[in-house]
Amino acid sequence: MDEVRLIKICLQLVTQKLEWRVSNEWTDFDYKKLRQLIFDASGINISTHTLKRLFGKIQYKKEYNPQLATKNALSIFIGYKNWEDFSKAHHNLNRESAPKEKKKLPGKKLLIFGSIGILFILVGSLVTVYRQHIKSNKKYNFTFYTEKKAESIPFTIPYHYDISKLKTDKVFLDFGYSILSDKQRFSLDKTRNNFNHCFQIPGWYKVSLIADEDTLKSIYTHVLSDDWVTYITDNVNPNPWLDNMLTDNKQNGFLRITPRQAFTCGIDTTSTYRVTHMLIKEFEIPADELTFEVRFRNSSEDGGLTCYDSQFELIGENKRATITFVEEGCYRYANFVFSDVKKMGEYDDLSAFSQEITQWSTLKIKVADMNSEILFNDKTIYHCQYNTPLGNLKGILLMFKGSGTVDYVRLYNRNNELVYSDDF
Repeated sequence: MDEVRLIKICLQLVTQKLEWRVSNEWTDFDYKKLRQLIFDASGINISTHTLKRLFGKIQYKKEYNPQLATKNALSIFIGYKNWEDFSKAHHNLNRESAPKEKKKLPGKKLLIFGSIGILFILVGSLVTVYRQHIKSNKKYNFTFYTEKKAESIPFTIPYHYDISKLKTDKVFLDFGYSILSDKQRFSLDKTRNNFNHCFQIPGWYKVSLIADEDTLKSIYTHVLSDDWVTYITDNVNPNPWLDNMLTDNKQNGFLRITPRQAFTCGIDTTSTYRVTHMLIKEFEIPADELTFEVRFRNSSEDGGLTCYDSQFELIGENKRATITFVEEGCYRYANFVFSDVKKMGEYDDLSAFSQEITQWSTLKIKVADMNSEILFNDKTIYHCQYNTPLGNLKGILLMFKGSGTVDYVRLYNRNNELVYSDDF
């Protein structure tokens, strides 16, 4: 059975599982809801644009065959391990074209097809239950959720839970970051049903409910910054916190922190220190379909330090993209991470990221069709194909060894339309 027919069957099983009205009546709200349901089940983000293509809301071309990650997500949603598992299961099914409307199926075929679909969904549900470590003895019978949405710092959010039926007393909330050092994991009281946590640092946090070192469920929390916020860290103060946070970071049309400002924060500017600028917000654009552009420099005149490490990070809801540039001759300290692709200068040839960055330089990251293209001063220096979608863009980090300087930051969507710009 060819891919197009399999996709039609897969989509029909999706609509059967949803039990919504016919797909041609779905609204934007419905597509956003379906996107979230698929993400919750698979951990893979599919844009609403892609879903609208699949279900015919947007006429793309006669036969649309999406990328493998999309097919994997749809397959997992209806109870399979992945697209390969779904394809094998349907290999011997009727080779006729998959019906477009359920009502056109003859009654007997509808009964058989529906029964097969229900069977696969039930099997998939069992697999999902197993993956979530919910054992037959109900050792992991629990609830865990939050209703509060993204807000700016400081931000207190209540996490609701019921762990009274768990057989273990070793139950924690882990906030997935080390900013608070030994306070990143909190023990939960089984007699209570609510835990309030105050976020002081912007970010995209994965909050996990853990029992006996098993992660039962994770919830993402988006903690926003009102604008660009800057943190200065060194060996004595290695973590971003209120004591080393600065908002007075825009000077004469540039985003930067001077060595003098770093010194006023208690940083020893004669030793190694790092400056991190972050903007955490809902950009409402897929990180898998954008162009990111930044003009920067990191030099001794600005307060930069040896090798002049300059790191740029796009935070996606699923994965991150992080690129570290260094001055010429220092590529052993370069790094490249793009979703599930990881390269380290210690082991890999990242000489492309060893550039003359003490002068004004322009970096562009172009992302489309699960491929990234890196351009330095409008010259392509690196390509990368990845498998796991980054998801919607949740934040941008600009990090410098010493006091680097940023002239502007720009974001363009898949149609090359400017969607965000800051010239400081």
